[in-house]
Amino acid sequence: MWVSHDRDEVFRNCDQVCVVEAGCSRPVVTPHELFVNPRTASTAQLSGCHNIVAVRPAGGAVIVDGWGLKLECARAVEPDVTAIGLRAHHLYFTGEGEPNAMACRLVRSLDNVFSTIVILRPEGAPAQAPNLSLEIAKEKLPQLQERMFVAIAPENILLLK
Repeated sequence: MWVSHDRDEVFRNCDQVCVVEAGCSRPVVTPHELFVNPRTASTAQLSGCHNIVAVRPAGGAVIVDGWGLKLECARAVEPDVTAIGLRAHHLYFTGEGEPNAMACRLVRSLDNVFSTIVILRPEGAPAQAPNLSLEIAKEKLPQLQERMFVAIAPENILLLK
């Protein structure tokens, strides 16, 4: 058994993983499966997903009440889905009217060695709603504006219970 809180270490060194959540073991899966389909909000958070928000299922989409948005998903959304995860590196800058585009306001940006994390607030989101983090390689970073559109591909939305 290997106990770790380092996701990169787990991914490199383990063939199977099991997340213990609230004293209960989750199913044993491969590290790849854990990152691609974490299944629960706490597992998504452990895997490094920073954008986790409550949703309501709506057929092949989800309603993000906290952001006033509807996002289309690539697979069926089961009735027990209560949240989604949007990985910061899967979000991208886009134009208005694109699929799953979200109008956002710039909160701040944080420089890393090779990338920039852009913190955004979806337009119309109340003050208590979570911000949205987007991570982009420095050479691909556009000129930051006060108002920008970001999107996520339907296949990159993590459906969580």
